[in-house]
Amino acid sequence: MNYAEETDAIRRLAILKLLIEDGGQGNDSTLLTAMRAIGHVQYMDQPAIRRLMRELAERDCATVEMVRDTVMVARITERGRMAAAGHAAIGGIASPHAGL
Repeated sequence: MNYAEETDAIRRLAILKLLIEDGGQGNDSTLLTAMRAIGHVQYMDQPAIRRLMRELAERDCATVEMVRDTVMVARITERGRMAAAGHAAIGGIASPHAGL
């Protein structure tokens, strides 16, 4: 895995953890703000956060939907909860046991 892929895997894990902290769901704007607050600043904008959210949905770790064609909302799935806790190894999502 190259640096960019590893960074995205870490960011996907961070998004899952943020979703758990926020009751299981969040929108692209709040997730973007939270990601920046925890240090994921470089190359983190709305298209990037939406791409990561869609990639979590592709891995069945979240569901995503567009609300009023302006806001993307993600809801964590049980598989996403398991990945965030380290109970399931899912390609493209960093392990929380790796000190993250």
